[in-house]
Amino acid sequence: VLARVRNHLQFANAKRELRRHNEHLEQLVAARTTELAQRNRQLLAAQTATVTAFCALAEARDNETGNHIRRTQNYVRLLAEELRSHPRFHQSLDDETIELLFKSAPLHDVGKVAIPDAILLKPGKLTDDERALMRKHPEIGYRMIAHIPFLARAAVGALQKISLRFRGCDCNVLSYWLPVRFRRLLRHWFGFVFESDVDLVLDASGFAYGDQWGGRNVRLLGAEIRRLKRHKAGYILLPQAFGPFSKPADKQALAQGLPQALLVCARDEQSFQYLKDSAPDADIQQFADFTNLVAPRSPEVFGSLQQPQRYGLIIPNSAMLGPRNRNSAWREHYVHQLITSATLMRQLGIAPIVLNHEGEADAALCHQLLAAVDGLQLVSPAHPAEVKGWIAAATLVVCSRFHGCVSALSSGVPCIGTSWSHKYEMLFAEYEQQDALIKPETSETELSALFASVMTDENLQVLQRRAAFWKIHSDDLWQLVFTKIQQAVDSGQVQIKRA
Repeated sequence: VLARVRNHLQFANAKRELRRHNEHLEQLVAARTTELAQRNRQLLAAQTATVTAFCALAEARDNETGNHIRRTQNYVRLLAEELRSHPRFHQSLDDETIELLFKSAPLHDVGKVAIPDAILLKPGKLTDDERALMRKHPEIGYRMIAHIPFLARAAVGALQKISLRFRGCDCNVLSYWLPVRFRRLLRHWFGFVFESDVDLVLDASGFAYGDQWGGRNVRLLGAEIRRLKRHKAGYILLPQAFGPFSKPADKQALAQGLPQALLVCARDEQSFQYLKDSAPDADIQQFADFTNLVAPRSPEVFGSLQQPQRYGLIIPNSAMLGPRNRNSAWREHYVHQLITSATLMRQLGIAPIVLNHEGEADAALCHQLLAAVDGLQLVSPAHPAEVKGWIAAATLVVCSRFHGCVSALSSGVPCIGTSWSHKYEMLFAEYEQQDALIKPETSETELSALFASVMTDENLQVLQRRAAFWKIHSDDLWQLVFTKIQQAVDSGQVQIKRA
């Protein structure tokens, strides 16, 4: 009898604790929802002001452009209202969406502010060259707005997922209880979605799960995969670096979560082994980094540095000086190695240029190099294809950013790398460039000899051969990804939600 009473008391206490926990979560979500609503109002005002400012700038250059912008706005609204009666667009073209289209329409001509007056205001017929330059104004406009977060998302039709995580507590499960109309309003007006709106996750984190990042990321990953599976949504981990995983709790999270994913792709042999040791039942395969398929775009830098005929790039990485780099010797020698690289390039008749691969994250380090080396120049291309364009046309690259190394090696460009995790060693081994990774203590003489060895005709042929091989490998990856998605949809494992 005493045992039964004790069990009932424990059960009653557990129910009260669970109720208090749920009430606490509901309060957190309510507070977060109120905060989001306030931020959304502020964001809408900022967005409207930004669009208005861009349009005013275009109108100031050319009054006819201003009149054209206003006419286009009205055309867009009339067309959208007419299309709304068509069955195909009836659900997607509601009042909120049409208003958003109306407000966004003026951005289509903002690139004209970069067209010279002699062409933009020319009263007569344009020459072929002038017409070709005028036709570039949409691309110029895209570059102008690409650095503004909400406009950059809009430019590629992307949405932003809102995470409901507070002080280490994952409350995304409660997004499934948010009213559908509320979620639709956020999606239409601000491009925000919640986990409950997601059909499929393609995780291309790069390197976010392992001891260097702490165990929280791993546990959140495992929980999200399982949660999405329960709600008929899928999760695919695209090729990336993983591990090591030394904590039992992390291994347990992977063992429970990864088998529920549609596909898990390790980017290298070491990452593959880390995953297999932790989640032997998961569908884990190995593929190279898929960004090797990105086609380079020749840089056309408006009003900035033009490419020299023969140049080398120095691509720094602030993480080399950060706490996650366990080789503390780099903190003392890293900047010196980059400065030495610039000096050696000039001795070889190669113009050194600093390329900022990551924007604000590396800006301070880039300017530190500019201050240390006279005449050193900087480029900061915004578009990934243009970043690869600069890299693909270089004679030599000294790089500390992983995807900068991928861009160089997959383009057959000699690349000297530095490393703060195993992913660099694995990447350079895939291209048979193991000796091209320098150490903090590498001397100037050794670095000079390395420059010469990576630029030999023999090594260039090796790079071209390995680059072709891994591009075929990446094509195979995407075929597998599409097959997995189609199979999941056909079997009902993934159900596409109505927009």
